[in-house]
Amino acid sequence: MRDNWLRQRMHQVGITTDVELARLLELEGLTYTPGAVSHWATGARKPPFHKPEFREALARVLKLKEDEMLRRAGYGISTPRRSKEAEMAADIVDDMPPDKQKMAVRILEQLRAG
Repeated sequence: MRDNWLRQRMHQVGITTDVELARLLELEGLTYTPGAVSHWATGARKPPFHKPEFREALARVLKLKEDEMLRRAGYGISTPRRSKEAEMAADIVDDMPPDKQKMAVRILEQLRAG
């Protein structure tokens, strides 16, 4: 059995077994067996990244942004280059509840308008 990005990330966030990851995905509304998780975690099979709901749920469980998760899985995700400050602002806004995100965007638009 060889470890891959998924097994490494599971351990980084404190998920120690395939059963536990399957259970966490079930709490997200998805049903996958521990055997399926084991196949992903050993690299025997690829996770079903073609399903948006799966990508979103796995990213939440692994505490990653979707694009970072896909990058770690070996998928080339091209994102526009942004300044360090823009990335920091985006990270701050992403961590806010939806109502505060809208307010933050309005404030940024006001700042841009001068």
